[in-house]
Amino acid sequence: SQRMRNLVDRKHSEEQLLKAARLAREFEFERLKVYNLVGLPLETDADLDELVRFTVELSKILKVVLGVAPFVAKGNTPLDGAPFEGIASIEAKLARLKGKLKGKVEVRPTSARWAFVEHALAQGGPETGLSAMEAWRDGGGFAAFKRAFSRLLPEWQIRKGLP
Repeated sequence: SQRMRNLVDRKHSEEQLLKAARLAREFEFERLKVYNLVGLPLETDADLDELVRFTVELSKILKVVLGVAPFVAKGNTPLDGAPFEGIASIEAKLARLKGKLKGKVEVRPTSARWAFVEHALAQGGPETGLSAMEAWRDGGGFAAFKRAFSRLLPEWQIRKGLP
């Protein structure tokens, strides 16, 4: 939504994106790849509904492939320290988008579980890095990361959004 674009300081408007889609069609592009985030701080259902509406509008101009990644706060950025929304909540949002866009737009979501691992690494300190090495030695799967991160603090799972 425009509200979320403003939050993350993206200056482009819907009209500019529509113009880009029309130009892509004019120059015979096959598809338009659009990347979005879900789980931003202050995001509401209305923001997701606006994303669906606008994506459908774009798809009437040119075939759209929608990449959707969970928001992961990175260090030294304006949203550094923002919490991860939680795996279950992100998965519900991704399912909602896929359901509402089914048959209209190809949706390519990024894994909420691996986004959580990315968040833990981006927001953690040296102990998180050591836990990641432990997880890698334990096979590198999500379950290994879950076990390794859970040992950092007893309440880690609740605080960081793990299932």
